[in-house]
Amino acid sequence: MVRARLIPVFVLLACAAHARAADAGVPADLLRRLAAQVAEAVKAGEKPKAWVDVLGRKSEVPLGGADEKFVTVLVQGNAFPLAWAKMRPEDIVSVARGSAGQHGERLLTAGEVAIALGLGEQASDLLAKAREADPKLAERIAALANKLPSAPPPPAVPQPAAAAKPANEPKESASASALPPVKLEPGWWKNIQVAVPKVFASHPRIYLREKPWGENGLTLDALRARAAKDPWKGWIPRFTGDPDNLAMKFLLTGDKAAADKAVAAIQSKPSQAGDTDDGDTLEQYCMAFDWLYAAYPGFTDEAKKKAADTIAGVAEDLVKRLTSGGPHIFHTRMYAWANGIVFAGLALNGHHPKADEFVQFGYKYWREKLFPARWHQAGAWQNGFGYGRKYMFRSTCAFLHAWQSGTGEDLWKVIKNEQDDWIGAQLRFLVTVQRPDGTYPTFGDCYNSDDEKFSGGLAQMLAAGTRDPLAAWLAQTLHKRHGLRTVEDHWNIYPFLFFDPAQAAKGPESLPTSAVWGPRALGFAVLRQGWGPKDAYVFFKCGDYFENHGHYDQGHFEIFREKPLAVDSGAYVGGFDSPWRLEYCRQSVASNTLLINDPADAGETGCQRVVNFQGADSLETYLNHKSCEMGDILDFRTGKDFTALVAEYASAYDTAKVKQCTRMLVFLAGKHLIVCDAVQTAKPMRVRFLLHYAADPSVEKNRAAIENGPSRLTCDTLLPENAKIAKLPGFTLNGKSYSPGKPMSEDAGKGQLEIEGADLSANTVLLNVLTVGPKEMPAPKATAKNTGSEIVVEIEGRKIHFSLTARTIAVK
Repeated sequence: MVRARLIPVFVLLACAAHARAADAGVPADLLRRLAAQVAEAVKAGEKPKAWVDVLGRKSEVPLGGADEKFVTVLVQGNAFPLAWAKMRPEDIVSVARGSAGQHGERLLTAGEVAIALGLGEQASDLLAKAREADPKLAERIAALANKLPSAPPPPAVPQPAAAAKPANEPKESASASALPPVKLEPGWWKNIQVAVPKVFASHPRIYLREKPWGENGLTLDALRARAAKDPWKGWIPRFTGDPDNLAMKFLLTGDKAAADKAVAAIQSKPSQAGDTDDGDTLEQYCMAFDWLYAAYPGFTDEAKKKAADTIAGVAEDLVKRLTSGGPHIFHTRMYAWANGIVFAGLALNGHHPKADEFVQFGYKYWREKLFPARWHQAGAWQNGFGYGRKYMFRSTCAFLHAWQSGTGEDLWKVIKNEQDDWIGAQLRFLVTVQRPDGTYPTFGDCYNSDDEKFSGGLAQMLAAGTRDPLAAWLAQTLHKRHGLRTVEDHWNIYPFLFFDPAQAAKGPESLPTSAVWGPRALGFAVLRQGWGPKDAYVFFKCGDYFENHGHYDQGHFEIFREKPLAVDSGAYVGGFDSPWRLEYCRQSVASNTLLINDPADAGETGCQRVVNFQGADSLETYLNHKSCEMGDILDFRTGKDFTALVAEYASAYDTAKVKQCTRMLVFLAGKHLIVCDAVQTAKPMRVRFLLHYAADPSVEKNRAAIENGPSRLTCDTLLPENAKIAKLPGFTLNGKSYSPGKPMSEDAGKGQLEIEGADLSANTVLLNVLTVGPKEMPAPKATAKNTGSEIVVEIEGRKIHFSLTARTIAVK
């Protein structure tokens, strides 16, 4: 992403908020009520917290009390007074929100404070929560709602420097920009400071407790009650030999042989390969230790000490890995290793001298390094549905659940209320990006088109943690579809811990059919015709490089309707360092993007530049590594029957040669994907539009047609008028053929089309209309005109204007 574009947006929002606060402030009587509210919450033992500036650093800290002049916060157990008069408006509202809990009257007071400080969005949210908590307050809430400050107009989506928009250019008929506002101040990650809560003394404390706890906390009795009921009892025979599975089997059935095996296992150091599995294995050891500690008499003091020393030894090794040797906050290993350390601290607390150190280190590593990474990626991940979903996402949910059960701190709510709900965004990404047949797009190092069956454990964890009806729907749907295979065997413990078939559920039909994630980071977008099994589906990506399981494929799109049509070529087979992966599969030639090269240089492939960077120990380090900046989604707008998207990714190529590379898309009427590419180069270059197919296409003049199963995709090249369409064998780059050495699914593709103009130019415009539908659907009739400043496309009575100067889209 181009970070310079983000700063003005934030500054506009921040300056507006501070100006309003300076003018207004909190009236004395309201401040007295707020102080009393804080004192009441503290006295009641509710342990309220707030995000405030303490000694120049933004921290989430416990509240210790308040009066008319000061609010007291606790920093590492020490009382620290903050003067109300010197606090930022958003910090005061955070105190009000944190002390309100779920009490209607207190939420009402918090909303009133936000109104007084001119923070309309926060006020509206708090009033809505007050209404949910106590419907009797409706009349008072309505009166306060009339006082909500008028929101300033949303800042314009930042655009690259360009010529002024022509005065006679038609107005866009789309809605206001759907891009999420930028809320993070540059450098915000430096101001994170966390106070680590204490670990509960009794066992068990990882995922469950002996006695009732929390709003939805699981107890041993409730766990055991599930063992005799459907659907849970079906998982018991599927327990593996992993120590956590064996320990769970004992808790459910009293099987002493299983407990003995678990006890024996966790006394011996596990084999370590230096990869993600090391952290996952330590998690399993720690669960077995915690669950059997007080429950199994056969777990002797001697065995406990030996197991504790073994666990501590592995945790110490993981700490060393995360403090040396190139830790990278976007790599799956960091999440699993941090989890292993946290779980060791939770399991061993009170039983090993290193336990507190593990708790402190692991918790801070998550809060100060990994939370910012997840927040920055805004709910998605760069490394495909093998790595990102199976490892990174699972580790995140496991940490949140284990931490809540072990300490009582609900980080699910912290993320939702304070960090733009990136965990909820991950849920919506998991649901929205899924293709109608249950498979996923194959970006990054993705194996042969993986289906959704192993999302079951994630869905169950999300449903239990967020209580979101969408997560419950996904968990229940996957169970109905896959039964006991909805989770991987070594995670057969998850249904007992997290699955509730009776939880209130709601499907995705109310979600937007088009959505974007991290437009200035990962740059993912999904454009759907609808939620039906025969609806067309488009996946698009244009963003930054994050780590070495990602690919160099900015500007790439996939099209699916019942069967794969336009695909991401290849799959992650044959080995990480194989020529298949290094020289073909991860290169942009394997994606539906552009190749841009100088024909005078026979060795130049036209692919996007290769980055090799996996050494970001913090978000700051990552953002300072400018070579990772590859592209942005500049605009994303929706109308009644279309979505329009503008992406820029010249930085993905050699910028000495490529000055502009803009891809503008319109998905119209759920069937036409209109792609306008505008490329400016330092000298006349060869620009090729790539389209990889899953079924052999027919090519006639300027039209290619791909039929696969019941569906067809046509590609009409309207500009340039003298375009050439070449049909090439699959897995080919510069005439060299690559082979994965293993059979692959149809998602891997069979060949590629390369579309380019007959003449070289330093200013190249390509216009392709891709139409998807049933085989019997008539071919589209479309025209395109290049006026020099814009491309005007006419199709089915509609006009789409692509501005080549302002790089904007208008749909009429």
